[in-house]
Amino acid sequence: MTTTTAPQGRTELLRPDRTPVRVLVVDDEAPLAELLSMALRYEGWEVRSAGDGAGA
Repeated sequence: MTTTTAPQGRTELLRPDRTPVRVLVVDDEAPLAELLSMALRYEGWEVRSAGDGAGA
């Protein structure tokens, strides 16, 4: 599983308690998972990704 945060210059989304908003991306097709992860990171989400359910 990998974890990434918003790129420099973008605002990271935070909950009222100031913890990051996270999403888990699971897809067995790595290019699709990476594309979705990149789009979500760009929008400020903290993204974790895995290649399958066991890895999640």
